[in-house]
Amino acid sequence: MSIKKIIVFSLCFVLGISFIGCKKTNDSFLSANSDYVSMSQPTNESMGQTTSDNVSSDNNVTSNPDSSQTDTSSKKDYGFTRLEEVRYECIKEIPGGDAQYEVKTVTTDTGYAFIYAIYLSCDDKSITIKDRTVTIPFEYRQKHDSITLTATHNLAKISTEFTITFDKWELVFEDDFNGTELNTDVWNVWDEKRDNGYAYSKQNSFLDGKGNLINRMSVLKEPDPVTGQTQLTSVIETENKFETTYGYFEIRMIPHRAAGLMGAFWLSCGDMGDQNAPKDNTATNGCEIDIVETFFHRKTPSQTIHWDGYGWYLDEKTNEWKSVTKSKHLPIPAMEEIFDGNYHTFSLYWSPEEYVFLVDGEVTNRTREMGICNQPGYILISSHFNKEAGELPLKPGEYTDMIVDYVRVYKTDKLK
Repeated sequence: MSIKKIIVFSLCFVLGISFIGCKKTNDSFLSANSDYVSMSQPTNESMGQTTSDNVSSDNNVTSNPDSSQTDTSSKKDYGFTRLEEVRYECIKEIPGGDAQYEVKTVTTDTGYAFIYAIYLSCDDKSITIKDRTVTIPFEYRQKHDSITLTATHNLAKISTEFTITFDKWELVFEDDFNGTELNTDVWNVWDEKRDNGYAYSKQNSFLDGKGNLINRMSVLKEPDPVTGQTQLTSVIETENKFETTYGYFEIRMIPHRAAGLMGAFWLSCGDMGDQNAPKDNTATNGCEIDIVETFFHRKTPSQTIHWDGYGWYLDEKTNEWKSVTKSKHLPIPAMEEIFDGNYHTFSLYWSPEEYVFLVDGEVTNRTREMGICNQPGYILISSHFNKEAGELPLKPGEYTDMIVDYVRVYKTDKLK
């Protein structure tokens, strides 16, 4: 026999012995672990039956959630059998625009509160739903008092209906600045009051006869004979004529488009102007709410809350005079578009729970950090020279106007 034949025969013999040994070993393993194999590797028939049961269970949950089979299966698989309550939060509801609500939690019959795997739906196609946020168009709210939606658990296929009821807004204050004379029944006009290097004049607040209030800032060629100042501006306010606690406050205006100054729409509330008010580090009893201050040099509006009154004190440690006023400046990105020469709206929603600030109907800030004021406030529309707002471009004989279309205040029953 040749050497090649001997080598081939030997290899075949070894492979044959190995195959027989492996087969016996595998048979022994299957026999010894038959229970494990039958559970971890079900047959095609049992797999088909399991799938069929799952489909049947899902269908039963959808069509008959009260059946004992559905309850048992659902509770076994998901820990609950029914959705009991949907909790939502209003994130924007304004008198003249769309409203938005966010679903926060869904509670089950077993006490679980969760938000994962929840799908929201509505039969009315005009309602927009994105993730957990529901947007109700203004037109819909005008015609309806509420909307009913459905919350469904995606996996368990269990649903429940819930209803969102809309607030009804009542207009409690309005000035559209029609005519030719400012309504002094509701507005006080500052005059002869001096500020830091400038003065307020009645001449700088007037109606243009086209439905606008003109809030003017001017630089005179000669000092004003009454105040002795060359820089004049204006303030109108409703102290002792219209004051209220809570509500939705809105101004529509074209802001100043010049550096070195700012225009403002704001509220003075409670004891903020009282020099003897307690300095308790909270805005509850009084505050100044700057709904908007426009700063052209920064190309952005400002939204701020001040409290603990006005005035100064001597810091004994530094021997420096410091303001007693506490302030919370709310962050807001640059918004160059508000200086495009067109009208824009600036608003505040003031409730017992929070302050919500808006620009052109969109929420820019919400806070309750310093405490919510529970005292009445009055409205101010004003302009101020401000050295920190850049270099003033106005030359003697020049002026800039803040043009106000309207001011409105709304309330709901819960805010009265």
